[in-house]
Amino acid sequence: MAFPNINRQHILDALRYIDENGIPSHNQSMKYDLITDDGKKYPTKYVVAVADHLANGTEISTEGVHGTDARSFLKKHGFCIEAKQERYELIVTANDVSSTDERFTMDDLTMGDHYKPLDVFFQKANGEIIKRNYSLQIKSQG
Repeated sequence: MAFPNINRQHILDALRYIDENGIPSHNQSMKYDLITDDGKKYPTKYVVAVADHLANGTEISTEGVHGTDARSFLKKHGFCIEAKQERYELIVTANDVSSTDERFTMDDLTMGDHYKPLDVFFQKANGEIIKRNYSLQIKSQG
């Protein structure tokens, strides 16, 4: 999707507009954010929608704005785009499995395939913790 008549200044104005007016809950970022030099985070599709509104007088709407197009457009104008890093906790015990990611269920264990373990440990009944060592390499026996 092309974003006609939108330049870097419109994007900067959009960030100011968002700072003053906030982000509607339905326009919150799901996967990517525009990150400013001072660390503020903005949803990429909403930034482009607001910039389009300011530049062209259109209604502020993310309908029809594709995330890939918005990210490319913003990068082309010198903005930093980063993927969101969500963290979830998965606790597996002898008696229970629980997760802070409500999408994870025992019925669909493949959800775990999309995540990178950051801190894995085993806790014995006596409270002793054994950390997982990621540097160990398992050699295949051939």
